[in-house]
Amino acid sequence: MNDKSSILISTGEISGDRYGGEIVSRLRKKYPTLTVYALGGEHIARSSGKVIYYTDSIATFGIWEALLSFPRWRRVWKKTTDLILREKPRVVVLIDNPGFNLKLAQFSYNQGIPVIYFIPPQVWAWKPQRAIKLSKWADRILTVFSWEERYFSPEKVNWVGHPLVSLIPEVDFFPSLQEQNNLGKEVVLLPGSRKGEVMAFISVLKKVISSWEKRESKMHFNLISASPQIESLLEREVGDLPVSILPHSELYSALSRASLCVSCSGTVTLEVALMGVPQIIVYHLSLLTYFFARWLVKTDLVGLPNIVLEREICPELIQRDFSPYQVSQTMEKLLNDPCIRDKAWAWSKEIREKLSQGNTFEKVTQVIGQYISER
Repeated sequence: MNDKSSILISTGEISGDRYGGEIVSRLRKKYPTLTVYALGGEHIARSSGKVIYYTDSIATFGIWEALLSFPRWRRVWKKTTDLILREKPRVVVLIDNPGFNLKLAQFSYNQGIPVIYFIPPQVWAWKPQRAIKLSKWADRILTVFSWEERYFSPEKVNWVGHPLVSLIPEVDFFPSLQEQNNLGKEVVLLPGSRKGEVMAFISVLKKVISSWEKRESKMHFNLISASPQIESLLEREVGDLPVSILPHSELYSALSRASLCVSCSGTVTLEVALMGVPQIIVYHLSLLTYFFARWLVKTDLVGLPNIVLEREICPELIQRDFSPYQVSQTMEKLLNDPCIRDKAWAWSKEIREKLSQGNTFEKVTQVIGQYISER
């Protein structure tokens, strides 16, 4: 490898930036002179990646949000393709974010630059035709769920396990129900990382918190912000409600004390499940986006823990079911179940076994290293 060697890593979501940061840290140790350009956020920046655009701040879901963010993504595209043409990186590493990264895979392929796609589009859930295109454009496809392998070209795909299993240590202790009752109940609220989903979450949970405040003096709510921008939004929205707003860095500490979690559907639901915390999975989309999604999506389950175990271990409150009344009723049911912590612990073990395949980040780094060392 010469001193001018470079690669490009492209992420969109906060979770993708976090995984990218882990990968960059390992690459920097093995290849100290390597230049890592990136689309991402603070995790990659702290790992000495050169962030050319902070894409974690413009992640969206939904038709209207996507349209509003289009001008910014167009600027990202111009900046990224100019860099690829100028720098000719040894490999382009794509992490999730299929709306943008699939286009980038095709562009890189047309430029003769190898492509590694880590966490490919969830074609098992929707748009299976993407698997055919990606199998053509990507040199290697690294999946996080074992069942994804069958959708892509066998000579290109490898299951590397889910990165959260490598990040979250196995849980081996829970406070008893009696201990929790003596200390008071802590409920963790996870409103998501995009502005639209956060606003939908907060509009419902504000009413839930108010109603529980009147009838349960020992109940305490911890609201986790996914980023500093989301933290500012939460501070404006919650007002004087009895809730603590905590940064994302305190998520696992908060979960270790929690009796229950109310989680916006997404990657974080797997984190909660692996920590062995009972949870309610919620989500609300605009009507147009919801009907469009239901038309495309091929699975009845929404929450990742439920999809992994192929049954509804976590109650799902989606669209009209995501209401203050339904959330409160479901919370009460779970908090009054004396066996719920034992069940959640057993589910966490089962999920870990299904998603484990060694150290995911080491496997991904080894694959990237092959392309760094080849030329």
